[in-house]
Amino acid sequence: MSHESVPGEQPTPSDTAEVAPATAEVAPPTAEVSLASAEPPAAASADDLLAAPASAGADATGGAAVVAAPPPAPPLRHRASGRPVGKVRSPVGCWLLAIITFGIYGLVWYHHTNKELKRFDPTIEVSPGIAVIALLVPVVNWFSVFNTGKRIKQAQLAAGIPGAVSPGLGVVLTFVFALWLPYYVSQANAVWESAAA
Repeated sequence: MSHESVPGEQPTPSDTAEVAPATAEVAPPTAEVSLASAEPPAAASADDLLAAPASAGADATGGAAVVAAPPPAPPLRHRASGRPVGKVRSPVGCWLLAIITFGIYGLVWYHHTNKELKRFDPTIEVSPGIAVIALLVPVVNWFSVFNTGKRIKQAQLAAGIPGAVSPGLGVVLTFVFALWLPYYVSQANAVWESAAA
């Protein structure tokens, strides 16, 4: 039953009851509109992501924590430039092997070391096979030992270390129980250890 209101007339309780449900029905669409009009959260920018570790690491006093960068890697020497590094050997072990094998191991070491020196520094001119043959010839072997000492010294300088080897001392040590061999082994080891550092 509809009841028309007359101007100046107070509404009856029945009119208020009819209006209230209509107001209640309007409220939910309003809520839906507000949800639909809400903007989605903005995606984090690259600056926000970079700043996140620093803000996450803030201390309890409110000061910003400093994020330390990792220390730089030590520079690679010679291996990065393509220089092959020779084998580090025991000076005393090589000397004892040369004695036990009656000099055969000494010839093998001589060949390998001259070959490694040439590969390490291409400016070193040597034929490992001829160097071994020269080591077997009397008097000529002194010149061969001297020249090998010069090659080790050149390799030391190429590795960035002082040329500490003395080719003359190497020749003198050929007369003292073949001590030139452990002397040269230790000097060549200095090259390989420095280049591999």
